[in-house]
Amino acid sequence: MQRVLQKISYVMGTVGLILCFVAAGLGMCCIPSVTEALSNEYADEANSPFNRAQLVKGAVACADYTMLSHDLESLMSTIRAMNKAIDSPYAFYTDEEFLGAPNSYALDENSISHLDDCFDVVKGVRIAVIVALALVLLGLIGSRIFGGRHGFGKVLAFAGCITLGIFACLGIFALFNFDGFFDVFHSLFFEEGSWRFPKDSLLICMLPLNFWMGMGVIWICTTSLLCIAALIWGFVWMRSNRKIVWVRHDYRDDEPKKRSSSSSKTASRQRKR
Repeated sequence: MQRVLQKISYVMGTVGLILCFVAAGLGMCCIPSVTEALSNEYADEANSPFNRAQLVKGAVACADYTMLSHDLESLMSTIRAMNKAIDSPYAFYTDEEFLGAPNSYALDENSISHLDDCFDVVKGVRIAVIVALALVLLGLIGSRIFGGRHGFGKVLAFAGCITLGIFACLGIFALFNFDGFFDVFHSLFFEEGSWRFPKDSLLICMLPLNFWMGMGVIWICTTSLLCIAALIWGFVWMRSNRKIVWVRHDYRDDEPKKRSSSSSKTASRQRKR
């Protein structure tokens, strides 16, 4: 029974850690300053009526709408302010008319619908993270109880190694065919074609393909660093368990020697007497 509980603890801890490592990389991408920095670097002002600074403001507002507040009024207010800054006639449209404005000046219904789909995915990720944390807590405690230091370290090392392997494969795929990787990734969460927009649309100009490539690099680097840390920590725990076993083994080996030496000294004293 103990061996069964040990195996279950190993699986729970490993799966939970893998999910947490992946979610941590995604969480780094959701930080507003990361969105601002990448949009400032890659925003496509050449195909947009807005300048780079205005596109960056819009990108940050989109990220806030998708990842955090989901406040449509705040998002539309930002886009309307961008139009006012360039004296666009669409700045004075009503909310319903604004959704029907050319998509190079505003976020149309398809763009908003896609952002809503992204928000639903983020909500699902949050639930998955809660489940993953529960798995990690139960798995690591169980592996420590039933597997000792070696079991605890094994879970850390396995989770780090498996996640690194998965991300290495995905990274190689994205390196040679990022467009294909981007399509496959989106097809897992969204309806076919719902993420495709014209090159001069406001959403694409704020968040072009190079922006998402930068996000991918940040995601991979964050998750990989956590995996490497888990690998190192796991091996340290496993080796520390071996040292304890060796020390105990040496101590037990020395016990008979000490007893035999003490008994021989006692015998020699008795002979002298």
